[in-house]
Amino acid sequence: MADFSATVYGARKVTANTGQTMTIGPNINFDGFSGPTGSGGVFFEGGGITSVTLSDPFEYDLTDGGGLYATGAWEMWFINATFNAEPKHNSCNCARPAIATPPTQNVSSGWAYGLDGTDPNWSMLVQVSDNDGLVLRDIKLGQRYMMEKISVPYFYLETSALPKTRGELKPAGNDAQMRSRLVNFYTNWDDEKLVRPP
Repeated sequence: MADFSATVYGARKVTANTGQTMTIGPNINFDGFSGPTGSGGVFFEGGGITSVTLSDPFEYDLTDGGGLYATGAWEMWFINATFNAEPKHNSCNCARPAIATPPTQNVSSGWAYGLDGTDPNWSMLVQVSDNDGLVLRDIKLGQRYMMEKISVPYFYLETSALPKTRGELKPAGNDAQMRSRLVNFYTNWDDEKLVRPP
C-alpha cells in the first residue's frame, strides 16, 4: 500500500516498514486520571508500505474511587486509517481525479497542556477556497490570537517549455493551462509541528 494515514492513540512512536518514523506527544488528561485522551495523526507518504508498528506506549496509573490500584497501564491503537493502492500512487498525479471539496474544518494540534496549565496548541479554521487554495483563518496559539488569515492566492511557474505563467490553486480547475485540482487532504501532527497539506 501507499500514502498511509491514521489517527493514533496511546503511542509515542509510529514506524512504517519503509523506515519512516513519527514521534508523537500524547494529549494527557490531568483531571484525576492520567491516561492519554488521544495522540495525533500520522502520514507516511510513498509506496512499499506493508506494515506499521506502534511503540513506546504512554504508561499511566489507574484509579478506582480515587484510590490507586494499578500502575504502568497502557494501550495503543489507531483509527480512521486510509491508504492508496500502489498503482494509484505510482500513476502521475496529473491523472488523479479531484476529490470532493472538504467542508471548513476546525483543526488543532493535540499536545499536552503544560504543568502550569499553559495551552501550547495551535488551532485554526481550515477552508479549501474556490481560487485561493488552502485558507487558514483565526489562527491561535493557545488562547493568543495570532493571525486573521493566511492563503496562497496565486503562484508562478516557469520551465524550459513554459514562460513565467500565473496560476491559481483551485480544487477542481478547468483552465486551459496551469490547471490545478485537489487530490488529497489530511491533517498530521507530531511532537513539534502541526501540518495540514492540501
